[in-house]
Amino acid sequence: MRRRRKVAAVVVVAAGALGCGLAAGGAIGAAPTTASFVVVDNAFQAAGGSGTSVTIAQGGKVDFAYPDGADEHDVRFVRDGVACTQTDGVGNATNSKVVPPAPEEEGWAGTCTFAQAGTYQFFCDVPEHDMKGSVVVEADLTTTTAPPTGTGTPTTPTTTPTTSGGGGNGGGTAPGGGTAPAAGSTTTPPAPRIAVAQRQKGTVVRGTVTHAGARTRVAVDVRAQRGTVKAPGRRTALVSVGKATRRTSAGGRLAMAIRLDARARAALQRAHRLAVTVRVTVTLPVVGAATESFAVVLAARAAAQARAAAAAPAKAAVSLKNIRFTPATVTVRKGGTVTWTWRDGGTPHDVVGPGFRSKIVAKGTFKHRLARAGTFRYVCSIHPKMKGKVVVR
Repeated sequence: MRRRRKVAAVVVVAAGALGCGLAAGGAIGAAPTTASFVVVDNAFQAAGGSGTSVTIAQGGKVDFAYPDGADEHDVRFVRDGVACTQTDGVGNATNSKVVPPAPEEEGWAGTCTFAQAGTYQFFCDVPEHDMKGSVVVEADLTTTTAPPTGTGTPTTPTTTPTTSGGGGNGGGTAPGGGTAPAAGSTTTPPAPRIAVAQRQKGTVVRGTVTHAGARTRVAVDVRAQRGTVKAPGRRTALVSVGKATRRTSAGGRLAMAIRLDARARAALQRAHRLAVTVRVTVTLPVVGAATESFAVVLAARAAAQARAAAAAPAKAAVSLKNIRFTPATVTVRKGGTVTWTWRDGGTPHDVVGPGFRSKIVAKGTFKHRLARAGTFRYVCSIHPKMKGKVVVR
């Protein structure tokens, strides 16, 4: 998976050397300053196409909107440097990495601005949807440095080495002609390389850190949505579901393996998938600490899925009564059948979900066979607050 890291771009351009490479006031081929996504059930779609990524200029904005659908969605960015504000809907997100503050029904919209260049990955907090996208923010390339007067060729600074001998301040000429480092100077080790796969299986999150320095500290924190793992607290807040810390005595490649806690393992078994955010902090002497975040989707192993599927019933029944689906959530095995029965007097209802729709009637039954595993949410189109869910194992 691609890493989420802050990207600093410093561009120094000699106008005479470029000739007509830059036009006055901007760069050729500059990225647009605006873009937009339309949120549909189970996908983010770049406006005007079917892609899941857009490119904008640094300081630009991207609009998100969920105008129509039968589910709940939101947009959560992994890295910092983005500020989102909700412009329509129930929530009131302001200067946030997530919009709306919690997954909402159709009718919400928001705008996100990006102050820093880089790639911004985002996803929907409802794990069973497996919705992801990205915003690529290109650095501002319009800043130029004028060449010296009277020449079209930029000058190259030269360094005159200090002659060895004499002073006690260090900084003499090293054997072989190079300039020796000043006394007390420290060589900065290269930045560590962190690798975490975007899709993994099982209850252990794995990755690697490759570093060059001794006495390196690596801290990993795996987080999931509170509502997903049924932890107490606000639904939108992230909660830690696994931590690990390692210290090394020499440079090299360090393998990470963080086991999920009992709540996260249970959530993975229920839904067969679990979206987590993996934060890796590497602390090197002299350099200090650097943190990167990765969005990871865990899938239950085949054996665990088979056990859960075998335990699920082949049939389930739902009643439509008092303008409710009762029970609101049912579970069946893959290939199982759900039967809805109207028991609400003369009140008409229907059942509308992904791939199935009943007629609008006031009595009778409706059956539907679900051939693939997953979570399927449905509603009554006449009474939008009537919602139900079928979990297929």
